[in-house]
Amino acid sequence: MRFASAKLVVLSAALLLVAACGGSPTQPSPVQPTQTLPTLQSLGSATARPLSKTTYVAFGDSITQGTITMFNGLLQLVVNPVSYPYKLQNLLQTEHSDQRIHVYNEGVQGEATGTGSQEWGITRLPGVLDADNPQVLLLLEGVNDLDGLGSAGIQPTIQNLQTMIQDAQARGITVLLGTLLAQRPGGYRAISINLVQPFNQQLEVMAASMGVTVVDFYTPFSQDLSLLGPDGLHPNADGYTKMAQIWQNAIDTAFEEPLPTPAHPNGTH
Repeated sequence: MRFASAKLVVLSAALLLVAACGGSPTQPSPVQPTQTLPTLQSLGSATARPLSKTTYVAFGDSITQGTITMFNGLLQLVVNPVSYPYKLQNLLQTEHSDQRIHVYNEGVQGEATGTGSQEWGITRLPGVLDADNPQVLLLLEGVNDLDGLGSAGIQPTIQNLQTMIQDAQARGITVLLGTLLAQRPGGYRAISINLVQPFNQQLEVMAASMGVTVVDFYTPFSQDLSLLGPDGLHPNADGYTKMAQIWQNAIDTAFEEPLPTPAHPNGTH
């Protein structure tokens, strides 16, 4: 989902949803061209080296879309200003204030990569890339596959993500691949808690074979489980802020342009 205006963001913040990240998915509708998240106004001189890439698509499930669990799971909200793509754009725009940064939120609640779900990321991604035409794909998906299939879903999900990466790379799009977040023991949606680490290990092997940078979300969340909401799966507001910061660091590392070599006093370098 993307946002037409600040007014729509406010309206979207009140949207009540009853499905969880692993809830009953709906049949995907055709991807329609949408608008970018609102950007901050220029804050003056840049505070960091310029980015070589400025257009990003955040693709995934409800953790990308921005689901917040409340009241012991009786109520869930998708709150756009809380989502990590929204926060990431504001962080990048503030840091690189002389550039125009676009971060598209293409998260869909309940989506699996392509196994055990009617809504498949592997079939949705091409239309998203056509509509948004990003330079970078931020890909984080797979927990719903594991919830549906258990350990038998690990390898098919890795293969689906590999296909999605190949699709992006064939278009000249750089991929940053996120690991699955840690889950909190006892959380009522921490269904795949024992599968996350084995999945992430295979994810890293696959990514290395394709020359893709892996962005580690598991370690920070395993070290601070207070970043997760009451269901033990979805981040809370602080957790989404942490995710945005992690993506920001990965983007700066990958795409900040080097400083120019200073000229020698005699005119040579």
